[in-house]
Amino acid sequence: MIGFLALAAASVSLSGQTPDSMPNGHRHTAGMTHGAVDSSFAAMKQRGKTAMRVDQDKAQHEFDNLPDGGRIRLESDTGDSVDVAGIREHFKEIESAFRRGDFKIPMFVHDGEVPGVAVITAKKDRIEYLRRELAHGAELRLRTHDPEAIRAIHAFLAFQRREHRAGGAH
Repeated sequence: MIGFLALAAASVSLSGQTPDSMPNGHRHTAGMTHGAVDSSFAAMKQRGKTAMRVDQDKAQHEFDNLPDGGRIRLESDTGDSVDVAGIREHFKEIESAFRRGDFKIPMFVHDGEVPGVAVITAKKDRIEYLRRELAHGAELRLRTHDPEAIRAIHAFLAFQRREHRAGGAH
């Protein structure tokens, strides 16, 4: 975690532009847009590689809205043991951080505020976090019965889907 924080502190702030949204089910790939948006997306992927310990072009990332919250899933496409271990370590970190209401990692990856975080943080004690290892990575379930928290989780996941150009259920 110390290495991550040092890299986060050393990161270069970008213009705040966000990539174009992609239709549901499309995976993130480089070169899908051009200009400043494309360089912003490339910079986000590089920060993501630092935080998630896997090249996003070699992994499948999904953000699913569920009736009681949502799910974040990340799996290595290659099954490389170093990538899988890195993903699992990342999910341990975000599970622990999210339980505390700490969303510094997604804010680092996206170089700014992330929708839904304020409400999720305020209602952290009403949200259950369930991490599970998958064959080639991990997933984290966010579950609650609080309608405002569910809406915030859905906003958080929609932003993630769009920014990462990832799949997932709306």
